[in-house]
Amino acid sequence: MKKALVIRLSSAGDILITHPLVAALKHAGYETHLLCREKFAPAAKAAGADRVIGYSSGAGSAKSLSAEKYDALIDAQGNLRSFLLGMSVKCGVKKRCNKNPFRRRMMLLFKWFLGDKKSVSEKYVEAAAGLTGGHGAGKPSPRVNLKNKKTVDILVHDGAKWKNKRWPYVLELATELLKLRKTRVTLTGVKDEVDNSGGLLYHNSRRFKNLVGKTDFAGLLEEIRRTDIFVGNDTAAAHAAALYGKPAIIFLGPTVQAFGFITGRDFIVLENKGLMCRPCHLHGGDKCPIGSFDCMRSISVGSALEAVKKIISRGN
Repeated sequence: MKKALVIRLSSAGDILITHPLVAALKHAGYETHLLCREKFAPAAKAAGADRVIGYSSGAGSAKSLSAEKYDALIDAQGNLRSFLLGMSVKCGVKKRCNKNPFRRRMMLLFKWFLGDKKSVSEKYVEAAAGLTGGHGAGKPSPRVNLKNKKTVDILVHDGAKWKNKRWPYVLELATELLKLRKTRVTLTGVKDEVDNSGGLLYHNSRRFKNLVGKTDFAGLLEEIRRTDIFVGNDTAAAHAAALYGKPAIIFLGPTVQAFGFITGRDFIVLENKGLMCRPCHLHGGDKCPIGSFDCMRSISVGSALEAVKKIISRGN
């Protein structure tokens, strides 16, 4: 069998969105290996890689890669480190994804929203088009018709690594969601990345479950796989929701759809498009540059609640 190596060292969300690329390679007959930092191995497994290779900064990684006989290599990381790692691999075909970081920096500095409307995930697949014959990942699994469900499970993922990505009204939204007739709400999040979950610890509804700080990444993926609707910030959990074909409502503040990671094609995006200060950071940042945090504060609980109601009413 032919073998392909995908290099995407970090982070968890960026690795999860390699899933269409991995699926396309496997569809084309390649046994697909994914090289990533060891702590992100669960994300690489979720993305569908046949084998996950843990990257370490020592010489061992390059040496072991050079011993493998790959037929193709796709550099989805696109930086100097991944380029040098790719140089150590002997194979007939090498592809490199151009994510055009210059364009994102122009948006950041001058708010110039330049042409390219392809998502980063689409660019990954496009980079390997010559290997896969242009085949994508195929059609997503059909969604469950929520109109026929007696109970709709909603997972709200609180917090984010970057403080500016944290929508501040999770407690209020969870309370409103529980007022809906047939909902159950599960709250997840990394304990150190959550600001305001304290009040939820004492929520006495039997239809509410607080799992903040109580799941590892594999456990979080399983919770997302089982839910009906996902609500959360721009994090790896959002990409997991897309991976499992869940309708996902995502709050965007310091980052924008034009970056190509969270777009309206895969998500229901809630954002304030009228703010001239957006985007303000490539990844999110920890302090609002102008001190207002309007990008997240201006996204109301009502808008999130209405988005959930629409999903339930239309059935998926």
